[in-house]
Amino acid sequence: MNKHDYGHCSACGKPLAARHFTFNRHVEQYYYGRGNTDEGMSCDVLSAETLAAYCNAECAWPAMLAALAERGIRHTGGGAGPIEACSKCGGPVIMSQPHVAFIVHDETEVRKPWLNEARVHTAEGLADVCVRCDGGLEADAMNQPEPADIAAAS
Repeated sequence: MNKHDYGHCSACGKPLAARHFTFNRHVEQYYYGRGNTDEGMSCDVLSAETLAAYCNAECAWPAMLAALAERGIRHTGGGAGPIEACSKCGGPVIMSQPHVAFIVHDETEVRKPWLNEARVHTAEGLADVCVRCDGGLEADAMNQPEPADIAAAS
């Protein structure tokens, strides 16, 4: 692979530049510091999967909205909880528990002989989905301690 080959746009097929858009599926978990305020709030991305990449916003948005619709998911934007509505069933998404979020990144891929890195310029939530509607959360991806780890810590 040429060091400047970043793949091709999932919508139009043009070669991607280092800076491009990606459509991502994250397993996330929020932590809240003080009540229902943003103070002390953080979000851990427990796993991330790039579903598609696009050369520009004009290719990205229609394709991402179509991909969500194919999954039966409405574009409702992302939320920061503590409880959001599932973009598929409308039920609660407990943001302090592992859940699925679909995200678009405007990113630059940096490649060096010793490093591959994605520098995210902006990230925008497209939809939050409860574990009933997208239960593909493996135990390892949920970042939950194994029972043996809990016993050893006691």
